[in-house]
Amino acid sequence: MTSLIRRATFALSVCIFTFNLGFAVRGQTLPEQDELATTQDKARKPCIEFEQVPLTEKRILGLLDSADEIDEIRENSQDGFYKTGPETTAKLDAVATKHGLAGYDEYKTIRANVLLVFSGYDWVAKKYVGREPLIRLRVARTKADRRMSEKEKKEEIASLNAQRVCTLPEIKYTGNIDLVHKYYARLDASKFQK
Repeated sequence: MTSLIRRATFALSVCIFTFNLGFAVRGQTLPEQDELATTQDKARKPCIEFEQVPLTEKRILGLLDSADEIDEIRENSQDGFYKTGPETTAKLDAVATKHGLAGYDEYKTIRANVLLVFSGYDWVAKKYVGREPLIRLRVARTKADRRMSEKEKKEEIASLNAQRVCTLPEIKYTGNIDLVHKYYARLDASKFQK
């Protein structure tokens, strides 16, 4: 149950950052298209603009090692959680630098690249499949889940469909998928997702 709550919290945080990405299921047939699956990509705007960079073990470890401290600084900032004034930014830069990153900007870039992979990573199959196929698969899993009430199913499906309001880019550096897979358990448990 705790795992389900943590996953739901992660999904919500991804929505808040408008970073809802999915995964493509290769070699599987999926159930009929749900109502929003036919939305044309051209009609949707990008969720967020960010620079795609190749991830390295050093960058992933820097992200993981600094995540708790960065989260704490942001939580306790007088600027607010999503805003950073000069004093808070200096603290965030210092933490990121301490853990081998160039600064807080690099931390945010690495974070965005990891979340891009997460958006299409199926934690059940333990592989990357792509954003849209992941959404369809999760909708199908929700419909088939006998433990959920009809109301819970409807709310979950609405939440999944809401992820389609914007688009995310294709992963430019496919090696990022392998690194995120390697560190998936640690990343999934990390506070970097906030």
